[in-house]
Amino acid sequence: MFDYPLIGFIDVIPEKIFNTLQQQGLKSFGEGQALAINQGLFNNKNLLVVLPTGAGKSLIGHMAMLESRNKYKQSIYLSPLRSLTNEQFVKFRDNYKETFGGCILTTGEYSKADYLINKAPFIFTTAEKLDVLIRKNMHFLKDVGCVVIDELHTINAESRGATLEILITMIKYLNPDIQIIGLSATIGNIEQVATWLQANIVQNDKRPVKLKKGIYCDGVINFYE
Repeated sequence: MFDYPLIGFIDVIPEKIFNTLQQQGLKSFGEGQALAINQGLFNNKNLLVVLPTGAGKSLIGHMAMLESRNKYKQSIYLSPLRSLTNEQFVKFRDNYKETFGGCILTTGEYSKADYLINKAPFIFTTAEKLDVLIRKNMHFLKDVGCVVIDELHTINAESRGATLEILITMIKYLNPDIQIIGLSATIGNIEQVATWLQANIVQNDKRPVKLKKGIYCDGVINFYE
């Protein structure tokens, strides 16, 4: 499924990012990842990425953040859950901190990391926390080149969707040039959301790993044929 060789994008991906991916052992991209690159990932285009779980959405977001750093801009990674935010923070830090600089994690009501938002190249947080940070210091957004919004389909959630929608609207208003990368596996109203974000659609239904359904009982999973 991952049959788009990395070397085929040597003229598209900035050299520093290309070399880092190569050093980490990446040899090829999946179809969705290749489509994202061709749709303007490295040309500051907004993207709505709708790919199945396991198809490499996170790497698309990470590459956009690295490109923002290449342009001496900050970037933000948003996700709805603290656990998911922490997971992405650790993954990104372990893979890229040494080459591209430090990143901070701020998800609680108060964090010492909040004082570093004007300096840290990469910021990992939740929508609710970013809303607070912007209201306290909206000017820091002017130095942000990219915001990655994971689990974008939560914009339809009854309890939290309004906060995310208002937050994205605020970001677009305060920094019209910011690159927005929306990631989701399940979002339904794709065309409508893409129009609102002024984003190119990156969509593919192919699963790198076959999806199996089954019932778990007494330590045994009985899969459907």
